[in-house]
Amino acid sequence: MFFESSRWVVFLIASVVFLSAANVDAAKTSGKKATSGRRLVHIHLSGKISESPVEKPPFLLGGETPLVFRDVLNKFQKMVDDKSVDGCILTIDALEIGLAQIGELREAMNKLKKAKKDVYAHVDAMDNKFYWLLSASSHLNMTPEGYLWLTGFNGEIMFFKDLLGKLGIRFEVVQMGEYKSAMEQFSRNGPSPAAAENFNSLIGGLYDSFQKAISEGRGVDLKKVTELIDNGPYSANAALKSNLVDSVMFLEDFVAQIKKDSGGVLTIDNHYDGNDGEKGPDFTDFSSLMTLFTRKSNASRTKKKSV
Repeated sequence: MFFESSRWVVFLIASVVFLSAANVDAAKTSGKKATSGRRLVHIHLSGKISESPVEKPPFLLGGETPLVFRDVLNKFQKMVDDKSVDGCILTIDALEIGLAQIGELREAMNKLKKAKKDVYAHVDAMDNKFYWLLSASSHLNMTPEGYLWLTGFNGEIMFFKDLLGKLGIRFEVVQMGEYKSAMEQFSRNGPSPAAAENFNSLIGGLYDSFQKAISEGRGVDLKKVTELIDNGPYSANAALKSNLVDSVMFLEDFVAQIKKDSGGVLTIDNHYDGNDGEKGPDFTDFSSLMTLFTRKSNASRTKKKSV
C-alpha cells in the first residue's frame, strides 16, 4: 500500500517537472505567427460565466475554476490588436449566459470582424438565446443532427387571487399609482390594463432587439426575419436551406474545411493567453494534479474489481 502511494507521488512530481518545461517552451512560441497559412484562436464557452474573478478551490478539493466574463472580453480585444491572429473559432456547450452578456459578446465579435478577422462558430444546437449570440459570427456551422429552436418570445404571469380565496385568504393592498402593479398577482385574477401594457412593452422590446440582431448578423431585412421566426423551429438542414446557418457538418469536417480554405495550413491556438473556457488540465496547478490523481485512483480501483 505504501509502495503504491509512493509511486503516485513520484509520478505527480515528474509530471510537474516535465509539463512545466513544456509550458515554458509553449510560452516561448506564443504570439508567433506561422510562416504561412492562418492562425485562429479557439474559444470554448461552457457552463456558468462569472462576472467577477473567482478563486480556485483549495488544491485538496480539486475542481475547475469558473470562466470569468471579463477575461473573455479581454481576449477578444487582444485578438483585435494581435497581428499574428487571423480570427477565432468559437464553440459553445451548455453555456449559461444572460442577455446583457450576449450583447457584450456580440459587440466583441463585431469588433473582431471590423478588424478584418473571421469569427467562425460551431454549435450542436441553438435556441433563441444562442442564435441571438451566434448570428453575429462570420460563418456559423451546425452539426447534421442539430436543431435551431427559433420560435420568438413569449411570457406569462400567474395570478393567485382565486387560489387564496379557496384557502380563505384575502390579500389587501393599497395601490399608489396606475402602473404600480407589483402585488396584482395576489389581488387580481388578471393584469390591469397598465400592467398588461408594461408587460407587452417589455416582451415586444426584447423581440424587436432579437429581430434586429438577426437582421444585422445574417444580412436579411426585418420582414424576412419575422417570416423565418414564424416558420421555426428548424432542423440543421432546414436552417441551412433558409440561410440561417452557413454550413452543416461535424466539427472535425468544419475545421478541415477552414484549413482547406486557408491554403492547407492552419494553426489553432487552444491556449491563447491561458484563459480559455474549458480546456485540458494545467498540470502545473495542484488542483488539476489532484483531479488527475483521483481519476487514476478510480481507474485503478475499477480495474482491480474487474479482475
